[in-house]
Amino acid sequence: MVQSLRDIWAETPPLTKLVCKVSIPVGMTLAAVGVVGDFCQWWDGLSFITNLLSSVTGLAFAVPFALLILDRLAEPHAIAAERRSAIRVAELWITKYEAAKAEVAELSRALQWMNGLVPANTEEEAAAFDRLHQTLLSNWGCMDRLRDAWALVRGTAEPRLAENGMRLHTSMIIEHYDELVESTYRGAMRILQATSANMPPYAELETWFYGLELVSSVRASFHDD
Repeated sequence: MVQSLRDIWAETPPLTKLVCKVSIPVGMTLAAVGVVGDFCQWWDGLSFITNLLSSVTGLAFAVPFALLILDRLAEPHAIAAERRSAIRVAELWITKYEAAKAEVAELSRALQWMNGLVPANTEEEAAAFDRLHQTLLSNWGCMDRLRDAWALVRGTAEPRLAENGMRLHTSMIIEHYDELVESTYRGAMRILQATSANMPPYAELETWFYGLELVSSVRASFHDD
């Protein structure tokens, strides 16, 4: 108990210490004056002064008590509130990430016809890559949303979790997943540019299809560190 009080005092800011050093002696002095005054009947007929003296005396003891004790009692509640806030932030951005990931998974399924495609002639090839271009163009928003949502999970949710004793967890090494999200996004951009210029992106497709499937399969969660 004594050690605990010493720890509290040692961690108290200098200004708070000064207030306590002034308030407590003032309170004790006023209390002594009040007791002596009662004994000597100084306060007879002076109800206002009596109430004022009592209030100031109580305040002189209440201020240090509030600064030293009540503030400490409030700390666990503040810590718990901050933890709940961090959890809400993490849940928000992980939910947005999961929604974007589901859209990317849908895009991956919509493009399965292209994986391993070998056109019989140039007309079939042109039609296939035009279809790929239109599909990517109309679904480009999901690539943006995945990239942005993951950036917010990493940049906003993860630090808040770490500050509150929790850790972001993914089913892939998280740094590798950072690279996968970025490479898949840039691969999609290169394919879109190539198909726009009527240049079949064969060299890019196989790796990109694999990355697209993989990026939409990684799960994210959080737990206590």
